Amino acid sequence: MTDHHFKEKTIPELLAPAGNMGCLKAALSAGADAVYLGGKRFGARAYAGNFEKEELLQALDTAHLLGRKIYLTLNTLLKDNELSEVPAYVAPFYEQGLDGIITQDLGVADLLRQSFPALPIHASTQMSITAPEGALFLKERGFTRIVPARELSLSELIRMKEESGLALECFIHGALCYSYSGKCLFSSLLGGRSGNRGRCAGPCRLPYQGKYYLSAKDICCFDILKELMEAGIDSFKIEGRMKTEEYVAGVTGLYRRQIDRILQGGGEDREAARDRERLLSLYTRSGHSRGYYFTRNGSDMISLSSPSYESGDEAQKAALLKEFTEVPPKCLITGEITLREGEPSRLTLRPYDPSAFPEADTEISVTGAIPQKAVNQALTTETVKKQILKCGNTSFVFSELTVSLGQELFMTAGALNQLRRDGLRELEASLLRPFRRKLPESDVAFAPVQSARRPDHFPSSDLSVPSSDHGEDAPGFHIVLPDLRALEIVLPKKGVYLITVPCTAFSTMQELAQTAEAVHLAGKKLLLSLPAVFRSSEADRNGLNKLMSEHATGGDVLCGEEMLRSGEALTLADGVLIDNLEELYYIKDIKYDKLVIADLHLYAMNQRAVSVLMRALPQGVVTTVPVELNQKELLARSVTGEDMMLYGYLPMMISAQCVHGTMQGCDHKPGLLYLKDRYGNDLPCMNHCRTCTNIIYNSVPLCLTVRDTVRLKPRFLRLSFTVEEPAEIDDIIEYYVNEKPMPARLQKHTKGHFNRGVE
Repeated sequence: MTDHHFKEKTIPELLAPAGNMGCLKAALSAGADAVYLGGKRFGARAYAGNFEKEELLQALDTAHLLGRKIYLTLNTLLKDNELSEVPAYVAPFYEQGLDGIITQDLGVADLLRQSFPALPIHASTQMSITAPEGALFLKERGFTRIVPARELSLSELIRMKEESGLALECFIHGALCYSYSGKCLFSSLLGGRSGNRGRCAGPCRLPYQGKYYLSAKDICCFDILKELMEAGIDSFKIEGRMKTEEYVAGVTGLYRRQIDRILQGGGEDREAARDRERLLSLYTRSGHSRGYYFTRNGSDMISLSSPSYESGDEAQKAALLKEFTEVPPKCLITGEITLREGEPSRLTLRPYDPSAFPEADTEISVTGAIPQKAVNQALTTETVKKQILKCGNTSFVFSELTVSLGQELFMTAGALNQLRRDGLRELEASLLRPFRRKLPESDVAFAPVQSARRPDHFPSSDLSVPSSDHGEDAPGFHIVLPDLRALEIVLPKKGVYLITVPCTAFSTMQELAQTAEAVHLAGKKLLLSLPAVFRSSEADRNGLNKLMSEHATGGDVLCGEEMLRSGEALTLADGVLIDNLEELYYIKDIKYDKLVIADLHLYAMNQRAVSVLMRALPQGVVTTVPVELNQKELLARSVTGEDMMLYGYLPMMISAQCVHGTMQGCDHKPGLLYLKDRYGNDLPCMNHCRTCTNIIYNSVPLCLTVRDTVRLKPRFLRLSFTVEEPAEIDDIIEYYVNEKPMPARLQKHTKGHFNRGVE
């Protein structure tokens, strides 16, 4: 790896977590350049202490006087009634000088951009950005920083930074999710505690078949910091807003010291080795891994024997807390006090390092009482310094104070104290003034959110739903198949309008063309489902094109490269089903003008998020009805024009890890196995070797009825098949389309969140 970036003195930001004020102070004391924290609303760590409004305002001033930054987490999916509260919630922090907001929800980001144009917006790792295309999509929508998916290799991160031009914030220490963050519905579907709402119950830490196959070890990047710095990563992030002050202080302080060693040309000496040992003694989840920076996945990243933290060395934790927090962080200042007979006393103050406040007036002077001729005991330089140097609980401490004192003068201690208080107050105001912002003059940002515009036509696509036995206004059925085996069963079904099959199901362009022709002759539309995760490779800058140009089992070319680069494979179909922002950007980039359906993980929980997705393409996008909203919430939000899932095994996790590989070893063969939970339920686990992706499904299918949708009026009713045999697919379609008896597979099912919803 080239060290070009490192030679240019790229100095990464060290970003520490804080779940409460104690952790904030610990992080700043230990040398964090920035701290991320949550308020009492809308953060992805609902069970952390989090910050009251006044605490957060104080935290901003404290950090800014130290030359540090504060980022607010607003990284959950919001419902419409909550979205309207966001501007008023953020406004005081914006005015105070908030340095950025970390968010997951496209609707939230859109609202923030409109409400607070000067506020930097960071993409949460919950957005699961895996390629430059996703970063570019967000850049077009005002994002300034990406927290990429933690599963990316260092080479992928370098490419993302180079092609997007956005700052990258990457995790270097702490807990690691088994699933791609933001693509996990495990806790939500099984317990009603949604990770997308900051309430994950951690089902991945539970045993399955007696072992902890889904419990990832914590990451520790202490040994590879130099490589990460050479790659030009902008911010090193420590996980842990639920952790203690000891953890925050120890981890932050030890990484701070190692970063500084590397910047000075060291980092591989005995002291570094000792710090590494101390770091690993703090907390551990049955060992650590280096994450995905140099490893695609593997069982050595999984804590098979135990999911729990070992409490660590208590004496070591106490020692590190004391070491890194014994001296509270203060803003160093210098000052001059002048006392002359008959003249007002004068105190001049400035920061020790004025360059840390480039936009501020860094020198202030205040005047106070007039010194009098001493009657008894005259002032001395020492007595003056004693009073002026008493900074107490302020954010300042003197590094130097010069006293210019006339002969035989006297001033009361109270007068000197007042002069000091006035001076420190004026200096603080002067240094903080550049951080203060005014709210936009227009109040449009605080107006109620309008309903999303839903397109009624799609260029180059005749998508008027044909009438059926259920009435002219009845939605058409959308059948999603796992492969081509059941296609002949589906083609003659009445009421079926869309048929979706994976793009990887075809071996040749001719096979794809013949399939499209057969679907069209049956009076239906053919859609291609694109991969759940889009990670373009180093060898081919058009990763999706490469994906569609090879057999699942080999390297036979599907069609000529020129045809692929023109999007020929996609144009043979009538549309695509996509599940990530990378594919949405790719579709726009190749000027694809047919039907595009955004799947479950392109979250559209609120109307503004729906609008963002619709505006992403000239022809619009059909969004999928969120599975975490209940019927009442869906009625309020409106699902008109959307694709609604009626039947299917919902994906609970999409992972770069592989259950098959961990349990049986990797044999590069896609397939299905079942993982048994504590209650004897079998969770289907599909490993897709072509994209090296693992999907874990719920043990029972979602099963709503057509009657459930009558008031909602979606555009398409989706029946999504994954593990069913062709005969079962036939029975289930007959049950829905022709109201035949309920098949045996549906006897045990769930209505998901349709009745209950999530908090």
